Amino acid sequence: MKDATMIHFDPTAARRWLPRLALIALLPLAACQSLPPPASMTTIPGTEGARVLDALALGQRAAQAGGDEQKRELTHAQQAYGRDKSLENRLNLATLLALPTPTLGDDARAIALLEPVAGGTPGPARDYAGYLLAQLRERVRETKSSRQLKDQVDALKSLERQFIERGGR
Repeated sequence: MKDATMIHFDPTAARRWLPRLALIALLPLAACQSLPPPASMTTIPGTEGARVLDALALGQRAAQAGGDEQKRELTHAQQAYGRDKSLENRLNLATLLALPTPTLGDDARAIALLEPVAGGTPGPARDYAGYLLAQLRERVRETKSSRQLKDQVDALKSLERQFIERGGR
């Protein structure tokens, strides 16, 4: 008597179905290869998306560079923006100025450069400028709050000194 759970393997049928199964398994991969990538993922040189990626790459290189190299990059970006106030030069300079380093950081100038882009036509540059503006504005707010706290601590220390001086007489 045969066990009901045993499956009978027919080598002839396997030879007939194996190529078909392989084709079915590979068909989805072939379909993926024929589809173009989404528009948001394509970076054709000269497009707005490529300009944003270039600015990000510049920022990353500058963040990892030493102080002298950062100064050279900043000078180069300022000169390029002075010659041609293009979107690419604006993004590059704003990205460098937005870096939180003593050599490069100038939040106010970066914000001034990014505001027109953030209010412009929809696209990768506007998205990037909006993101960077949000980061910069938060940093400015935190810096202002920190200064206020420091001023309050200084005022308290001054009051303490005055109190000690009066009590000592």
